[in-house]
Amino acid sequence: MVLPDHYRATRTEVEQYFGNPTRRKLEILAHQGSGPTYEKIGRRCYYRIGDVEKWLRDQAVQNTAEYRTAEPESPAVTSAKDLISVKEACDRSDEKPATILSWCVRHKIGRHVKTDSGSAWRVDPDRLERLLAEREVAA
Repeated sequence: MVLPDHYRATRTEVEQYFGNPTRRKLEILAHQGSGPTYEKIGRRCYYRIGDVEKWLRDQAVQNTAEYRTAEPESPAVTSAKDLISVKEACDRSDEKPATILSWCVRHKIGRHVKTDSGSAWRVDPDRLERLLAEREVAA
């Protein structure tokens, strides 16, 4: 069965039609803000077939070296000592820890690192400042 590009499919229908990504993977991608474009109507999410096909094409790589995604304009942080704690990020941004952790995942401003006492989220201060500037401009 061939569906038109403009057809709005549920996550289950996308999984049945394409096989991959799965319904659960689409949920995760939507939460991270990195999946195909979708429309939320009520409690349901709908994906246009054309948008899913475009997103799948954009995921294609020639080799594993291409799989690494380039970060925009920011030099790579090579050491955890260059990162700041979530508490310090909260102090700099006047946001709650839950918001900072959400940004770490959604906007990739931080990473989970091992410490002497276990593991913790650490935030890239440059990316935090850029995100705060973007939010200020949008407000």
